[in-house]
Amino acid sequence: MASIPGYLVAYDVLSFTSALILAIMILTAICSQKVYRGKAWFGMMACWLVYALSYGLLVGKQIGPEPSFAHCFVQTMFIYAAPPLVAVGTLCFYLDFYLSSCWDPSRRRSLRPVAAYILLFLPWLVHIAIDVEVIIMTVTSTADPVVEKIESNLYCHLHENAHPGLVNAAIVILSMVMLIPLEVWTGIQLYRCRSIRVGEDFRQYLTVYLRIAACTIVAAAAFGLSAITLADVQGDSLVQDLSFPCLSMAVSLIFASQQDLLNVWLCRPSRYSSEDRSSPRSKTEGINLLRNKRTFQSESLDSNQWREFQSSMPP
Repeated sequence: MASIPGYLVAYDVLSFTSALILAIMILTAICSQKVYRGKAWFGMMACWLVYALSYGLLVGKQIGPEPSFAHCFVQTMFIYAAPPLVAVGTLCFYLDFYLSSCWDPSRRRSLRPVAAYILLFLPWLVHIAIDVEVIIMTVTSTADPVVEKIESNLYCHLHENAHPGLVNAAIVILSMVMLIPLEVWTGIQLYRCRSIRVGEDFRQYLTVYLRIAACTIVAAAAFGLSAITLADVQGDSLVQDLSFPCLSMAVSLIFASQQDLLNVWLCRPSRYSSEDRSSPRSKTEGINLLRNKRTFQSESLDSNQWREFQSSMPP
């Protein structure tokens, strides 16, 4: 039996460990009453989970003969769609966060339901569009074989991949060009607003902002390498290939280190007890508590939720 190279083991471990962490985060947010997350957060985490799993679909078939055409083709579709999926998904999450959450109550605004759902489903529409692109390229290609394992045997790709690679790189670059200036602008505004850089609202807003910024920096570096790999089949590099699972691992650790998730996993008491959440001592305290919750989960309340909250307040 052929020995398994160390880089292949590292690649597989990184891919599935990051996927496991992301899945545990999502399940914790769903099942725990101590963790609050909005639809946009779930949408972005789902994008990163699919990204992490996409690069591990060839496990067990990396060493030895070529996998079946169907197996290799399915991973090829996911491989090409994964970078645009998370790039657009991160951009949509930040837009939702930027528009729906703010440390300054006077600047908060509610996203229309249609706009919120567009931001939620847009990354998946991009994924479907890339899948269709790969299918068309596969059907029209004259290469033999059409799809194959890359030289390092880590995953499958199109034998002639210049066109879809360039399209995907363009989507990623466009997303980063929109996301990075918006984050820089937000950072400048945070620095300038010295008079209100206090309080729980600001602290929670800044925490989420810094995590998204760190995620963007890591993603921009990794996507720079991936764009080179996808755009030029001759530019295949082991360092570039290993950047894919390293990116999902970095993102999973950035968001898994949030305090409320750690509190649940380590069985530590949360900042607010269930009694505080269900029965605020005053209307003002309840509004402030709900505002903190809304800022943290990056989701504004709809009219029905607000009426339910008002009806639960003491007169």
